[in-house]
Amino acid sequence: MENSLENLKVLLVEDQPLNQFLAITILHQWKVLVEVASNGQIAVDKLSKGHYDLILMDIHMPVMDGLSATSIIRQELNIKTPIIALTADSTKIGEEKCNAIGMNAYVNKPFKPDILYNKIYNLVYRYN
Repeated sequence: MENSLENLKVLLVEDQPLNQFLAITILHQWKVLVEVASNGQIAVDKLSKGHYDLILMDIHMPVMDGLSATSIIRQELNIKTPIIALTADSTKIGEEKCNAIGMNAYVNKPFKPDILYNKIYNLVYRYN
């Protein structure tokens, strides 16, 4: 079994340029194809027009936050693409909110690359 994420198409939903840069740099090392949406509304617009293998979703963003965007993605667009929350909110309540709204996994920022890699791999390849 190959553990590669090569050519995986990921939508990174993140408003902070530094966080975008760090995530893109790591994802590119894994040969992941990355598109960026700087808020939840842009993510919803992109998802209504195209397909992604995985969504990395920040929670706190301007215009539309990650929880609202995930709710629309799941309930209105009926998209089942795995969503991993990327957030600095490391509380149990935060994780429970993410799970309740339809996110599939939760990773604290700043994240450790190996933890993110394993979550992505497990969601996209092991459980699909």
